Amino acid sequence: MKKFLSFLLASLCTASLTLNINADSTEYGHFYIPKADIAPTIDGVITGNEWDNALTIPLTTDTTELITGVVDVFPTTEIRWLWDEEGLYFFGDVKDGTPTEIVHEPDSGSYNKGDGLQFCIYPDTTVIGTAPGNMYFFSLVINKEGETEIGEHFTFGSVNAGADVPDVVSACTQNGTNYTIEAFLPASCLTKSTTPILMEDGTEFAMTHVIMESDENRQALIIDSAWFFGPAANKYTLVNTIPEPDEETEVESTVDLPSASGEKTDENNTATGTIIAVVSGVLAASAIVLINKKRKQ
Repeated sequence: MKKFLSFLLASLCTASLTLNINADSTEYGHFYIPKADIAPTIDGVITGNEWDNALTIPLTTDTTELITGVVDVFPTTEIRWLWDEEGLYFFGDVKDGTPTEIVHEPDSGSYNKGDGLQFCIYPDTTVIGTAPGNMYFFSLVINKEGETEIGEHFTFGSVNAGADVPDVVSACTQNGTNYTIEAFLPASCLTKSTTPILMEDGTEFAMTHVIMESDENRQALIIDSAWFFGPAANKYTLVNTIPEPDEETEVESTVDLPSASGEKTDENNTATGTIIAVVSGVLAASAIVLINKKRKQ
């Protein structure tokens, strides 16, 4: 009996720990990706007004959280997104203050080390974890030959991982340690998941941006919303027209998370308590069955 009670306590502690690890993030918001008036030319630079109406997301020390590693000089980054019926358009501009010794071999797939940008997309915003068919985890890097590579680190809508993403058009620039990556992801790249991402007005998905920051041979990962936790990741909606300010939702509040300082909100504590209560109920029921069984013997 003592052994079983110890198991109950350990199980409850594990449930609480798992929730906090999966949901750890800064506050998250709801953003709108506008439809492109004219598709940007994928050449690694912004020419004219081709990106003027894009959703622009600054990744700074105020809007991100270090999830692993050490950062000596923060790589201030600006992300831009557009869409049309053909697919998604991405532009990342990284002011990287440190060189890296990690180089990417061409056509090697995963691209999960060194300098680069990643985005984790959940087509179903309620999903948690990395199960096949539930998420896309794209890595965008510059290889040792100075060309862009786009790979899939986790699950490209199937059980396959670590493969180059087909049909993507990409380009880059480098200026010392600073770099840009521009890419076009055709709609075909986003329909292999259980819930496809359709290129149409009103499509919503959850997404977390990741900066891979390498200082010589050390790597850090920096995120802007929940880590493998769809319900608490930033939400993005494809729109033909950006809603008026009074129609926008600046910050969602259905699932609150630890702030960048680590302080948890009451709603997050409630969510944690709810999950622990459910686990407690199941384990308690198991305990009663075991006790009754023991009495009858």
